[in-house]
Amino acid sequence: MKRTHALRTLGAFGAIFAGAAPLRAIAGAPRTLTLYVYSNRNHGRVGPDHQKHDSFVPANFTIAANTPVKITVVNECVAPHSITCAAIPIDQEITPARYGKNGTIIPVATTFTVTVRPGTYRWYCKEPCDMAANMWSMTPGDTGRGQEGFMAGHITAV
Repeated sequence: MKRTHALRTLGAFGAIFAGAAPLRAIAGAPRTLTLYVYSNRNHGRVGPDHQKHDSFVPANFTIAANTPVKITVVNECVAPHSITCAAIPIDQEITPARYGKNGTIIPVATTFTVTVRPGTYRWYCKEPCDMAANMWSMTPGDTGRGQEGFMAGHITAV
């Protein structure tokens, strides 16, 4: 199969996985995005210690550059969180989930708008969390505060 035909068939995500320049992905960078915060009790990601940890899903994401992007974060964790990055700059507090009458957790959404210059920026959560797992997801990762893929990640604006 020729590369151009494969790219047309696979679309933007296929182009990325096929190793081609993701031009269609860039042109279609989202202007709205929904992220989720999961606690170590309900849907948290499993870390290298084989325990569930508080985590943002996805932790790495791509958005449109130089244009307002509406981000909604649905927090299913009863602790507050943040998306913090001095380089953007952003320091957005994420409202915690709440307990229902019967003890169930009721997710709470926080929505905000951000405009980001082109580039890749590392963000992290500044709020202490992941208490049931000794705050592992808050410990320094490879490139700064917070474990990448859990309570830290990268925002790419294209």
